[in-house]
Amino acid sequence: ERRLEAEATARLGGMLLDVDRADEAEARLREALRMSEEIEDRRGQALARLFLGILLWEANDPEAAPMLARTSELAVEMGLNRVEAVSLSLQARILRERGEIQTALEASSRAMDLLSQYGAELGDRIVITGTHALVLENRGERAESQALERKLNERLRRENARIKSPLLRLRQARASTRLLEAVLSPDGPVYPRLRETE
Repeated sequence: ERRLEAEATARLGGMLLDVDRADEAEARLREALRMSEEIEDRRGQALARLFLGILLWEANDPEAAPMLARTSELAVEMGLNRVEAVSLSLQARILRERGEIQTALEASSRAMDLLSQYGAELGDRIVITGTHALVLENRGERAESQALERKLNERLRRENARIKSPLLRLRQARASTRLLEAVLSPDGPVYPRLRETE
């Protein structure tokens, strides 16, 4: 079925982005977006647009902001709470970079509300909470920002402690720490990329 093909292609594009193969990722994501638009599959469109928005934002492409805004709209229509929360967090980062701190705070606060209501996987939780902490820091609300960061670090320790395998626990700790450091930094991409040498 073309709907499944479109979603699988979008997810493949996201995985290619994770391993720093941006050109291949963009080609797959644009293909997934085209397919999902042809068959009017809004879920596929939302996923493709989310990953494509991340890729474009990391490349400083002005198409990133409207791409992520449309992602949020589709996510609301489809009830895709995780996608909405992550796209809002990324939009908050773009707004923060532009100096639109109040609007950034509104976007990151909405993402936090969605996280509180629906939960999220650990990676998404790091992006959502860490972005909110960064925006609060920019607003001069340092104590609240630091409190969020402490809670997030405690959550990472608890999640990591549940992993039985020492090797898997070590890898998870490294990956989550790298992601948190990237999210809390105002510079560079949010999602650390795996390089071929790693």
